Amino acid sequence: MGCYDTVIVPCPLCGRGYGAQSKGGECELATYTIENAPGDVVSDINRHAPFECECGAEFVVRVQYLINVELL
Repeated sequence: MGCYDTVIVPCPLCGRGYGAQSKGGECELATYTIENAPGDVVSDINRHAPFECECGAEFVVRVQYLINVELL
């Protein structure tokens, strides 16, 4: 069993935090919120999806990237 990072994801039904494991990134046993997780960690956030919250809701995380190219 290797190291992983944890991303706390709010359940879309009740808002309770769910600890999703990720093996993307450095895998330093760090814990992030969904708002501050690095992109490489988020890239593997669904490794054990779908997630099941204590309230009974099942969910996954949909990752969308917005990329802007701007003149300097």
